[in-house]
Amino acid sequence: MLQITDPANASKAFPEVNFDWVTLGGAGRFFVKRVVVDLNGCLMVYHFAAHPGRSRSQPAGPHRVVVAFSPSATGTLDGREITPNMLVTGKAGIRTELVAGSDYRAILFLVPPGDVESHLRSRGVGPDFLYGEIELVQSLYRWGRSVVRAAEQNPELFEENRHIREGVRRELIERLGETLSSTRDLPPRDAELTRVNHSRLVKRTQDYALEHIDERIHLADLCHAMRVSERTLRYAFRSVLGMSPVAYLSRLRLHRVHKSLKEAHRQATTVTAEALQWGFWHVGDFSKAYKECFGELPSDTLAHEP
Repeated sequence: MLQITDPANASKAFPEVNFDWVTLGGAGRFFVKRVVVDLNGCLMVYHFAAHPGRSRSQPAGPHRVVVAFSPSATGTLDGREITPNMLVTGKAGIRTELVAGSDYRAILFLVPPGDVESHLRSRGVGPDFLYGEIELVQSLYRWGRSVVRAAEQNPELFEENRHIREGVRRELIERLGETLSSTRDLPPRDAELTRVNHSRLVKRTQDYALEHIDERIHLADLCHAMRVSERTLRYAFRSVLGMSPVAYLSRLRLHRVHKSLKEAHRQATTVTAEALQWGFWHVGDFSKAYKECFGELPSDTLAHEP
């Protein structure tokens, strides 16, 4: 179990999926809890985030990932609204963009592809958004949550007793197969198509901005590169992230500086050097924005040993 209070550590304790987290709330609110249960070749991961954020994730291992969400979870995944009857499947190399509301909870099931692939191939469905009966999908979520709680309360049983892990693993495969077989792949509803397209535009804009981080990029430059109007770009960012393109990309760069300072040695760099590296030209304004985002001055972050 890992409790994370620093977004720079969002990928810790779970190397099977690469996480890149950007906070969308204010200072002092970041808190993520992650519990990983090893089940003899399968993994079960409970993920809780206390405040809004944007997470770009990508499975890095050989597993097939299946995600079930808490009934109270809010947000979007690649522009698709998170719902209680949704399951999301993915495999290595597939990158998704999650925009999570506060009190976000989900269970990730990581299993060998051969254990679930037949349930997907039988309907010709690839890794995508699947929808089933709410009670069946939520039953899978509740079962996964109960296993995680048991592992939290009795960690020695799961660590020392292979037979318990094997029994849970077999039940996991059975439950996943039953639930996946009952779902179907639905294309985005008309009401969702605009948000899905906005999500793609936001993703492309973010990638472009990071690729040109050493340049003085203005909103007009982004619009020209994306071939859209300023109004369209502003509306897309507001719709997906609840903030303007300039505000979000500034926060994204703040997170990059924060991670660099966390990992740096004091003798190897300076706050000014890292700020300039990520496109902050006015150090005073940068320090103020940094403290508002992370609750401490950048010099305090650098003072901590990595």
